[in-house]
Amino acid sequence: MTDSKLSKDRHRLLASVGLLSIFTSSFVYMLGVHMLRPIMALYFDSVGYAAVMIGFFVSLNAVIPILFGMPIGSWIDRMGTRQAVVTGSLLGLTSATLFLIGSNQENIVLILLGQVINGIGAMFAWGSLQVAASLAANKQANNSKSNHVISNFSFVNSLGQLSGPAIGGFMSDWGGFQLVFYLFAGLNLLGIVLSTLLPGSYASTMKQMATDKLVKVAVKNKASDGTQRSNPKIGRNSNSEDNPVPTKKPSLWRSYGNGYSMMRYNKPFAIAILLNGILFMLIDVRTTFFPLFLSDMGLTNTEIGSMVSVSALAAIIVRPLAGNLMNWLGYHRIMMISIFSGATCLLMLMFQPGYWVLAAIVFVWGVCTSVNQPVALMMVSQTVAPSERGMGMSIRSMSNRFVQLINPVLFGTLTTVIGLTFGFAVMGVVLMGFGIVYHRQSKKRHATEE
Repeated sequence: MTDSKLSKDRHRLLASVGLLSIFTSSFVYMLGVHMLRPIMALYFDSVGYAAVMIGFFVSLNAVIPILFGMPIGSWIDRMGTRQAVVTGSLLGLTSATLFLIGSNQENIVLILLGQVINGIGAMFAWGSLQVAASLAANKQANNSKSNHVISNFSFVNSLGQLSGPAIGGFMSDWGGFQLVFYLFAGLNLLGIVLSTLLPGSYASTMKQMATDKLVKVAVKNKASDGTQRSNPKIGRNSNSEDNPVPTKKPSLWRSYGNGYSMMRYNKPFAIAILLNGILFMLIDVRTTFFPLFLSDMGLTNTEIGSMVSVSALAAIIVRPLAGNLMNWLGYHRIMMISIFSGATCLLMLMFQPGYWVLAAIVFVWGVCTSVNQPVALMMVSQTVAPSERGMGMSIRSMSNRFVQLINPVLFGTLTTVIGLTFGFAVMGVVLMGFGIVYHRQSKKRHATEE
């Protein structure tokens, strides 16, 4: 066996291990997040807080990520996936410790501090895992294989979304809320262990790509004229397309300017972020206030967790097909179908349907939101340069955190006045209105371009 073949086999093995570690780490992250979020709403409800306060408390994990999401994106680009995941997991472990101490001592301040810290940790961990998946997708031979990697990544995430609520509901019924907090701490420890197998930083990846290209150019030149030429574009401090390794550390304020420029001048990216935030409203309501709606119907925590998991079951079916759906329907049609279907599901809750009809509604609800993550990741991957991938993913996460901050507060205030049932209906009407406006604006834009 030649050295060249051994090198290729080793490269394939490392790439496979890297993908497996990315998928496993994302599953562990999603399992922890989707186990904890509905449980936190149920915990605050169990100690007697009104819906408006529950919405405020749940939204606290989004405050810091909104303010510092762009700098965190720049830090992820410099730190690399491994260090960023470790940082996020350590912060998650800290928040789990605060949840345990706060719930044991009935100290709401510690619980809320844990919410804030958990939000920061999630930005580091989830942002870096998205970057890792995006870079792995970019290494594929063509767009079809690249989209396949993103679809598989989203499919693995949906497994965590399916398991999390069910496990959290069962554990809280069996051993109380503290058992869920212990499990969340264990998942963050596991995340630290798994990070050792993740691919390296963006910078090291780009350096390796530049080195490989330099070798190929040298071999080609030597074969053509018998002399080895140097490539002046590739140098230690070069920032050309051949060697796009970032060498200048961006300042805190410069990162905000870079993020603003991406949103202002990259229209496809900006539209993808806007629609991502709109659809995330459906996801946030389902994980925060829908459990309270089910609790008012008399369901146990185990039944609530199982019902919420039905939406993730839909994601398991849909997400592997996300790449094909993107090619078949296109981004605009997918978003329109998702927005109107989700709005219809919210309106149907106003009639307080029976258990099995409710399960069917949740399944459709899951179908229309499950395409959001893979399609948004595809759009970011296709519209943002690799050197700015951390920033792009962080802006996407920022839009989600913005929804997690504003949506619970506004929706919690609304439902305190008119009740959960009518609150869902009002939100459904608002989403339908937005869908109609966006569709009309999109038609006008296409007509102008033609």
